[in-house]
Amino acid sequence: MDEMRKWPALHNLSQIGYFHNNLRVCLRQALAATEIDGSTSVAPDKALIHYYDSLLRINTFLMLYLHTEEWLDILIKKYLPHITINRGGSITRYKSAIRDGFGIGVSGGSWHMLTDCEKLRNCLLHANGRIDLMENESEIRQIAKRRGIDVKLDRLQVTSNFLATFAKEVDAFINELQNRA
Repeated sequence: MDEMRKWPALHNLSQIGYFHNNLRVCLRQALAATEIDGSTSVAPDKALIHYYDSLLRINTFLMLYLHTEEWLDILIKKYLPHITINRGGSITRYKSAIRDGFGIGVSGGSWHMLTDCEKLRNCLLHANGRIDLMENESEIRQIAKRRGIDVKLDRLQVTSNFLATFAKEVDAFINELQNRA
């Protein structure tokens, strides 16, 4: 695949990171203003700012995940139109296309990270991050521990370190697929 076709996927990925980082700067500024003068005109209180920061990390994770899933769908339909994509599911429905169509291993590396993230995504979307409401509760706990995601009050807490790692894995995965397309 030529560089012009790679650019949109990587550009969109970087823009999601840019959006996240800029909003975090705004949150830190609001928190600093609240701590300096006790003003509530800039931000209601510290707890709300920290809560919003937590939601921002979750939403950024979901945007990165969605970007990857949609990009996979477009890439596979364009370069592998003869391969049937399974209905339902999320990232894992593309497993056979990635393995058979692009010749990329699906037993570890970036693919393993993406399949772990599919389970985390399901927990965040379908149970509002509440691990105890998931049928695969022990698996979610293992993934959270392995991937550096905090669990507080039985809820997933997406960390900044996890987001950075996930973004790097997505970037590496996109590059690998595009180099084989």
